[in-house]
Amino acid sequence: MQSALVVILTALSADPSAAYAWPLSLPRVLTSSFAEYRVGRYHMGVDLRTGPIGKEVFAAADGYVSRIRCSPYGYGKAIYLQLDDGNSAVYAHLDDYAPAFRDYLRRVQHERKKYTVDLYPDANELPVSRGQLIGKSGQTGIGVPHLHYEIRDRTGAPINPRLLGITWPDSRAPVFRGVAVIPLDPETTINGDMLPAVLRVRKLSATEYIAGPVYISGPVAFGADIVDLAKGGATRLGVHSVRTTSEEKEIFLMRHDRVSYSNSQDGVVAYHPFLLERGRFLMQWRWPGNDSEIFAQSAADGRFQPTRESETVRIIAEDFHANRATLSIPIVYTPNTAPPDPPGENRDRGTVDYDYFPEWLVVTARFARAEGEAPVLRTRAGQITEARFRRIDETTFRAAYVPGKDDKGVHLSVIHPRIEAREEYFIVDQRGHGGLKTHVRGEVQITTSTDTAYGALFIRVERVEAAPGKTLRALGSAYRIGHPDTPIDEALAISLPMPPNASDPARVHIYKQGKKRWEFQSTTRKDGRLFISATRLGTYAALEDTAPPRIKNIRPRSGQEMASARPRIRAAISDVGSGVDEFSATYNGRWLLMEYDPEMESLTWEQDENLPAGKGTVEFRVSDRAGNVAVERVDFEISAR
Repeated sequence: MQSALVVILTALSADPSAAYAWPLSLPRVLTSSFAEYRVGRYHMGVDLRTGPIGKEVFAAADGYVSRIRCSPYGYGKAIYLQLDDGNSAVYAHLDDYAPAFRDYLRRVQHERKKYTVDLYPDANELPVSRGQLIGKSGQTGIGVPHLHYEIRDRTGAPINPRLLGITWPDSRAPVFRGVAVIPLDPETTINGDMLPAVLRVRKLSATEYIAGPVYISGPVAFGADIVDLAKGGATRLGVHSVRTTSEEKEIFLMRHDRVSYSNSQDGVVAYHPFLLERGRFLMQWRWPGNDSEIFAQSAADGRFQPTRESETVRIIAEDFHANRATLSIPIVYTPNTAPPDPPGENRDRGTVDYDYFPEWLVVTARFARAEGEAPVLRTRAGQITEARFRRIDETTFRAAYVPGKDDKGVHLSVIHPRIEAREEYFIVDQRGHGGLKTHVRGEVQITTSTDTAYGALFIRVERVEAAPGKTLRALGSAYRIGHPDTPIDEALAISLPMPPNASDPARVHIYKQGKKRWEFQSTTRKDGRLFISATRLGTYAALEDTAPPRIKNIRPRSGQEMASARPRIRAAISDVGSGVDEFSATYNGRWLLMEYDPEMESLTWEQDENLPAGKGTVEFRVSDRAGNVAVERVDFEISAR
């Protein structure tokens, strides 16, 4: 008991001169660090381990509550403090608020008859002082129990908390798990190939690693798969900075110190998007269109061009406590020569694949056995392109197609006696070229803007069969639109026609095929067409949701007698089609404040007021995003008090 008390007192009183109080009476353990990778974005704060829900959360410094947000999604229950020094602090995924803040929130929720609210109190309405209790930790919104803690500067941009003296224990150096060498020119080869090379690393000591050697013929960039292990190696955090040098000359530097919400989406190109299945390679080069401050730290541009026959590139990674690890990569300049043609005659048929780069497309022709005749790449006009197939090995040829400045699309076909003649059309969109552009491929319309593409965007549209499942009705074909890992900056618009066989057009929306189910997309309608805004490519279809949500496991049970004026009222609610949209519960017509947890699929009364004695009826009403409604009622009795 005494040791536990010491831990709590230490957490609260450690370094009282620090600018900000630690938000928990717990040991300082991070489960996520600042600006780590998330799907298509940066992580804007740090995540702190709390263990079970319900741990006290304290104000960082003097100030006032500037915002209270309550939602089933995202940050869940969150509180925002405007601090007297001009910065602000965000605490997210709370289970509860301090009583004064909870009372303020619930008053508005009852007035609006809404659980989901986003409130901005006046500056003098809810003052706070350093170390004051502001809430209890939880897991609302998304994820396991933890506290998301975020500091923003005067402009509202999240910043590295270490810059403000916020510390946590960390004595271990980062760990290199792999390295990628990436061509920056269509003619560059890496170890004789035109595709990025992913290399294993060897550990020489606790802080020294080596990979390679690597043989290159032209300009390249580097990406490093690095983690910072914490809590005995069980938790993998991101690093603070990565610097790449050659012979002491800086090639690139990136540092996680500040990132604004206006370019949070640039996290999609912080890591090489087309190598995610092979590792998370933090780029040491600014991908075209990446405006993030994190990648604006270096006068160099990340482009490495060998100046002599052999050099050594070093990648130095530091965590947020300046623990450092170094990876050395011997580089050998090799003239760009193809292997000799193999002897003999191949009779096996070949296949064609496409790989995507920031500003060009690589076409691969591959044969099962050694092939002596190189293919030819042609456009629809029958012209041979400037892209020549290069032999990679006995069975593989590759060609890099670079679009013209004004290209909006291109027809490509690979000509070879043992490759099936098939023409592929690619929508081409290049950053900074023109304004809004609408591309039409059969029933599909795709509209891009000047800043949609990071570099260049290549999109194939293929018709596929839709197999939506039991509650979603397929109304025609689905369309595979582009490569799912293609990075998109400013959202593009995807449009499909309203299917003529819909039983209720209002229940028809566009859906994206996910790993386990079709995912609802917010859809608008105009002139007989459906429109969505998308930052991810993939397979899309127009589907009709014909089934209402489900309401099950209601408590109290029908006819049950309850002794408390605040009985536990709950239900399990779900919708496997378009998803739960609105939810409510009333007792004899009286609105009840219900908390919805989408991960647990539970709807629970917050028991924030007494109900009158006697017989009553609870009515649950749940609607999905297609407008289907489910209603369930339960009669029970509250004993006289």
